[in-house]
Amino acid sequence: MTLDRVRGKLGQVRLQDLTEDHVMAWMRWALQGGRVRGGKAGTGLGVTSVDMSLARLEDALNRAVTRGLVTVNVASEVHIPLKARKAERKTKEVVQPWNASEVGAFVVATKSDRLLAPLLLSLMGLRPAEVCGLRWSDIDLDAATLGIANTRTMMGNRTVVEKDTKSMAGERVLPLPSLVREALKTFRATQAVERLAAGEGYEGGGYVLVDELGAR
Repeated sequence: MTLDRVRGKLGQVRLQDLTEDHVMAWMRWALQGGRVRGGKAGTGLGVTSVDMSLARLEDALNRAVTRGLVTVNVASEVHIPLKARKAERKTKEVVQPWNASEVGAFVVATKSDRLLAPLLLSLMGLRPAEVCGLRWSDIDLDAATLGIANTRTMMGNRTVVEKDTKSMAGERVLPLPSLVREALKTFRATQAVERLAAGEGYEGGGYVLVDELGAR
């Protein structure tokens, strides 16, 4: 997905013909009008998005240098101007985290939702990919703990990518508050009943959200 932004503009250029000017022109275009989804088409992409694309392009070209396909990485010295970074900081809206009252209102509003347990996990600081990658075998309901060691992400609405956490620090064991623990117990029992009703065996070590990924 990150390289798709580059491929759309530079994909027709032969690798050996690609120059730093090509990459610079792409960067300027991306910052000024490179958005095609996730907002108003034709507006500029955020600095972080452009940074990510440039980093992936540089990685790919480093590989090309290693393989002897080109002699120079033409993206290695292309950087987003400091002026553009400062301009974005001035206009970027700061999203405030929920306060205790807002969290309480959310819990009350979702208490009858089938997915209450995963929703509560999101309030514990878990990333969406960590919630989706959580296995029942990672959860110890008796000890009231859960371990984070796996992530699952949907790429381009087509492919599920499973991998380790982003860093070693991301692998952690967290205590389960009693509210979340009870919600997980209920959710696990609900999944077991639904699998039996569908004539399926219950996989006790499967993903907490595997049913949602497969059937919803």
